[in-house]
Amino acid sequence: VFVTNVEEALRILDETTFRVVFLDHDLNFRDAAFPEQAGSGQRIAHYLATHGCNSVVVIHSVNQTGSTKMKRLLRQAHVAPFGTFEIEE
Repeated sequence: VFVTNVEEALRILDETTFRVVFLDHDLNFRDAAFPEQAGSGQRIAHYLATHGCNSVVVIHSVNQTGSTKMKRLLRQAHVAPFGTFEIEE
């Protein structure tokens, strides 16, 4: 499942349980400049943290500041900036 905005991600997370969740911080170009706004991946990280996420979580954002904030919310998450791993079918 691939989503590109917070609202869709939250809807799907309400409906589906995932074994692994990959999170990016900057979901659109404005998120890098305004990381505290509601559209960033921090909102999804907060949702997962407050809803007792049992999934393996990989934060793959190259936005180091945003990744750090997401990791604080999801202490069990793995941080692997995009480009440091490959996804194979």
